[in-house]
Amino acid sequence: MESEKLLNDLQSSDKDIVSAAMDTLKQSLHENDGAIMLANIKKLFKGFYNILASHGFDPVIQCTNLLIELLNSDDPDLEIHFLRLVPILVQNLGSTKIPVCSVTYNCLKVYCN
Repeated sequence: MESEKLLNDLQSSDKDIVSAAMDTLKQSLHENDGAIMLANIKKLFKGFYNILASHGFDPVIQCTNLLIELLNSDDPDLEIHFLRLVPILVQNLGSTKIPVCSVTYNCLKVYCN
């Protein structure tokens, strides 16, 4: 998938398009040993923020798990971008859905370690 289309798909309001884009991104991470092969990291994290803030249960869980994988890659350049997600992650800790709270807690725990 072309990187610009992938980034645009992450900002879609259609959860199926978002889910497919995250699957593609996850596959790319695995193929590239955890490296993000996109030039526009800022737009990537804007897409993550939109998913975490406005999508339903499954996309939020999928996105948060993907963030955990990214954090485990030990790429110091990602840390500054991840910082922008902290407010929405803290908000998601208060979700009424226990799996969202749990995966969000795990993500923040990985970030803080």
